[in-house]
Parts: sequence; structure tokens; C-alpha cells
Amino acid sequence: MKKKLRKRIDGFSGKTHFALSLVIMELCLIVSIYPPITSKILSSLFLLIVCTISLAGGALLVDLDNDESTAKYSSGLLGLMMTLFMKSTSSMVWNIYHFKGDRKPPTQHRYLWHAPIIGISMILLFYFGIPTGDYNIFTNMRNSADGMISEFIKNNAILVLFILLIFLAILVGSSMIYRNLTKVVHLPPILKYILPIFSLIYVFTTTYTNLRIIGVCLGFGYLLHCLEDMFCDSSIPLIFPIPAIWKNKVWWKPHLPFTVTTGSTVNGIIDIISGILALVLFFVVLAVR
Repeated sequence: MKKKLRKRIDGFSGKTHFALSLVIMELCLIVSIYPPITSKILSSLFLLIVCTISLAGGALLVDLDNDESTAKYSSGLLGLMMTLFMKSTSSMVWNIYHFKGDRKPPTQHRYLWHAPIIGISMILLFYFGIPTGDYNIFTNMRNSADGMISEFIKNNAILVLFILLIFLAILVGSSMIYRNLTKVVHLPPILKYILPIFSLIYVFTTTYTNLRIIGVCLGFGYLLHCLEDMFCDSSIPLIFPIPAIWKNKVWWKPHLPFTVTTGSTVNGIIDIISGILALVLFFVVLAVR
């Protein structure tokens, strides 16, 4: 029976990750789980919108280690390059670091880049690596050796990484938000382009203090996706890079008693419930601002 259940019901689709991650973010905002960040997000409607898009996009970027992903199709050539990078680095790390109990995987999907340590590292990197202040990226670029881009890149490695990832996240997140909203209400097609353009302009013109918060939301979305994939049949390497000595494995993937298959009835029910909750809770967030 257990085998049958697992076979019938093995992972979440992109829209499921999108909705579930938004629900968790909105609950964190409503209960103000970490006031220094949540209160700041709630103080500005623009920041709230960009943080929402960034978290949604971050929750979808994880699956760029897979050839068939929502993020890859939403981000064009840049998404393809990220997929190639993630697959090759995951394969390289697996070949270098594994134990006898680890079986070579057929693909690198849900291996290195699905380890929670990646999402946690992103949160810490952007929180501590992006400085606070009232100046913005444009100001910083102008002050970097008379506007030399190479000088800016050399002196702002973490910020450059943030710009690359946030660009991808905004493309993917705004595309998913637009697609889901059009299922509920009629929206003008131009909004599909306004959302990412507005968000990118905001990122380049807002303060570094706000950029730090956006970076945390991006990393939090990434981490939520990894944890949500605990419910898929193949699970994730939960404690990587710490080896599971008792299993003689580096890439130990703990399994829950039940899993969810993409496109299954269970997945569809979760999509409906989480989608409705995400929409309702967003209005609750607006009300408690």
C-alpha cells in the first residue's frame, strides 16, 4: 500500500512552490516573526511588492538544476546558462565528495542545489554581505573610479552576485505572479512587462538597507523550496555537507511517510488551497500594514 501511495502521489510543481512559499512569507509578516525585517517590509508598499516577487522567484530558482523547470522557461538564455552551471557544479561536487553508500544519481536534480545549506548561505551572505545605508546601486556605480563597471564589480562581488540572482528571480517571480493572477482576474498584457521593469528599477534605486531585506527574502524563498521538497519521493540532501555516517552516505536523503507527485490529485488540491490562502493572506498583510 505504501509503495502504491508513493507511486501515485512524488514532488511539487513550480506553482505549488510559488503558492506555498508565499503563504509562509505572508504568515511571517502577519505574526511579525522577526520585527527588524518584517516591520520594515510592511512600512513600504513598494518594498512589500518587490520582496514578494523576489521570494516567489527565489522559490523557483532552485529547480534550475533540472532541464524541465518553470524558472528555465521564464528566464530565457540566462536561465539556460544557470541550468548548465548548476548541473555541472553539482555533478563535480558529487564526484569529488561521496561515500560508498551513495549511488551515482541519473541526474543532478535535487542534489547539491537542493541542499538547505544553499538557501541558508544566501540569507546569511546577503544579510551580512550587503551594507546598510541610504545610498543606492547607481550612486555606488558612479563613485567607482569614475563609473568604471570593472571597478564596481571588483569592489562589490557580493552585490554583483545579488544583482544577477535578483534579476533572475524577478523575471521568474513576476512571470509566475502574472500567470496566476490572470486565472482569477483579467489583467492587461502590459502588466506582464511592467512588474519586472518596475521591480528592477526599484532594486537599482532603493537604499542598500532595503536591498539587504530583498536579498534575505530571495534566500528565504530558495530555502523554503528546498524544505518543501522533503515531500517529494526522492527527497533532498537535508544535512549536506555533513555526512550521514550511520548510513555511510554524504548525500543522505531522509524520507517522510508520504510524498506528493507532480500533477497528481493531491498536488492539485494543495495548489487550490495554497493559491486561495496566498491571495487571502496578501489582503490580510495589506490590512495590517
